[in-house]
Amino acid sequence: MRIFATLLLVLFGICCAAVPDAWAAAPTLFRTPGYQSPVRADPDDLLMLAGSGFHPTDRVVYAALDSSDPAATHPGRVPDSSSALSGSAPIVANAGPDIAVTVRLPMQMQRGRAYRLWVVTEQNEWSAPVTINDPRPLWFSPAYAWSTAGIPGVGRVLRIIGRNLSTAYGQSTQIRLQGSVTYVLPVRTAESGVRALPLYAAEAILPAQLAPGSYTVSIRRSDGGWKDIPDRKLEIRADPRQPPEFRLDDAAFGGCRANDGADDSRCLAGAIDAAARAGGGAIRIPAGRWRL
Repeated sequence: MRIFATLLLVLFGICCAAVPDAWAAAPTLFRTPGYQSPVRADPDDLLMLAGSGFHPTDRVVYAALDSSDPAATHPGRVPDSSSALSGSAPIVANAGPDIAVTVRLPMQMQRGRAYRLWVVTEQNEWSAPVTINDPRPLWFSPAYAWSTAGIPGVGRVLRIIGRNLSTAYGQSTQIRLQGSVTYVLPVRTAESGVRALPLYAAEAILPAQLAPGSYTVSIRRSDGGWKDIPDRKLEIRADPRQPPEFRLDDAAFGGCRANDGADDSRCLAGAIDAAARAGGGAIRIPAGRWRL
């Protein structure tokens, strides 16, 4: 009996010792960029972090996004004070026993700047990070472009649509086309007076000549890495064949001239016949008065 009782005490001790370690595990944060993860927030905003496994003694730490740290390494400890680069955000509400917390972002943070946020347990266990204010590209327009020609009504402009795409706050933004050749294009600054749209759209002028092929489209700001647009490729097509042109005043069609009062129908018929023999074409009628 003494051996059996001792064994029970040992097992009970192991069981009890495991409870604090399990409780110390860091929460899991929802990190699906399209809908579950937080998107943007500014100083003094309330921000809800959803997930599971939150603890009453958790703390939330933030740090400015750094393009030189793609691994998203968390700070070594909870900062003692808050600044534009890093700090902690006080938790002001719990949505449930362990499914979410709401924080108030410190006034020291910079409006529009991209930040990573972690939840830290009392035992110094750190969650995986979530980000706010970082670019979230969703699609682009148009779906294709010509090698050198412009698309009527569009020209040679490529637009990316998504979230957090503004060029404000002193951050340069670039669009990259990556295929057989790589092109890096500066994003145009929004027109004066346009406020809301730049948050959701970014555009760049395409180079005068692009190599035909299929390209991955990405965007980045100076405070982060490249973000690819998922599940889509930009198609660069060879320029369409330009149809031959036949001028109404060509001597081969009878030497008709504008504004001379003569009947010019024979020249038009000759130009149309020439276009038909060529397999198609455009009839150009110079400015002036013609009798057809």
